[in-house]
Amino acid sequence: MDTYTVRVNREDGLWSAIVNDLPDGAFSGLDFEHFHDVGDGVREALIDLFGNDDFALEWTFATEHGDFTHPLREALTQASLAEAARARRDRAAGP
Repeated sequence: MDTYTVRVNREDGLWSAIVNDLPDGAFSGLDFEHFHDVGDGVREALIDLFGNDDFALEWTFATEHGDFTHPLREALTQASLAEAARARRDRAAGP
């Protein structure tokens, strides 16, 4: 399985995602109005390009103020854990 690096930054009021090192020297540049659309949008664009989802993505996040990859990954992990905890609570509460 190939892994591609997605470089995300904030530019001109949009979230820009750049995927380099795609086959045949291609790259993909995508813009999103909302940050929460970036992950699914990039994945869907690459599925359209490849015709399958047999790839992994590695993310980096930066703005003109610095690299925010580590704190953002941590925040996204914590949000995912919180969502999983809410789902468990809701299942335990029953109908």
